[in-house]
Amino acid sequence: MSTKKTFLVPNTSACFFMGLASGVLFYAILFFSDKFLDVSLGRMLGPIDDYAFAMFIYASLYILFFWGLISIINKNILINSERNALTTLEKNLDSCRIISQRSEVDNLRNRILHGGTQVQKVRNSMVVQTLLFLVDHCLVTETSKKVLGIFTKRLDTLEKHIESSYNILRYIAWAIPSLGFIGTVMGIGAALSNVDFIAQDITLVTKPLGTAFDTTLIALVESMVLMYFLYSTQRKEEDLLNSVDLFCQEKFIINLSLGEKK
Repeated sequence: MSTKKTFLVPNTSACFFMGLASGVLFYAILFFSDKFLDVSLGRMLGPIDDYAFAMFIYASLYILFFWGLISIINKNILINSERNALTTLEKNLDSCRIISQRSEVDNLRNRILHGGTQVQKVRNSMVVQTLLFLVDHCLVTETSKKVLGIFTKRLDTLEKHIESSYNILRYIAWAIPSLGFIGTVMGIGAALSNVDFIAQDITLVTKPLGTAFDTTLIALVESMVLMYFLYSTQRKEEDLLNSVDLFCQEKFIINLSLGEKK
């Protein structure tokens, strides 16, 4: 059995390009709404007539936000799929009697591999693969204690795997406020560079300051929204892993009573 299963890991490349397209589209909608529909959206667009790099920061903030949001949506879809697989397996795999012989383990494996069409549809799910992993090791070791130890290590591995899948999302959540602070520094720097001309045209100072504060505001709001959904998704995954743990124990571990190999 392959050990390189990518359970609950979204497609990073696909999410990035979807986030890129969504962020650019969102910025374009804001731009055309501000220019042609008389909707005042200057604070969300930046000084589009004066600072090209400021526009890049605004657009990048939206791209990062949608990248993170789409990644979270993708993870939730995967979580729901795993949850449905767990429900399907619970309905189609009744609790077994005490397993004390190799033949009974073989029977359980056949029930999982060659069960009904509903079980076959969820064959590659995390819960099915975990249960098959335990059954295969049980056939090799024929020892209940060793299987229990392997099961504990398997859950630890899954937990670490799920935890590592959040690395890119944590980077996005960190990059958004960091990019907002870059916009703040740039805006303040541009305002200070024009302070000598404040008597001639005060907007030379106020526009860059507007960019400085607005980029920070947008970044903080986006970061707050992303972090909420990130922690909510992480809690769902932890609940799912606990459910898989409980299911495997109730359906297999608790019924396992194999003796030590002589």
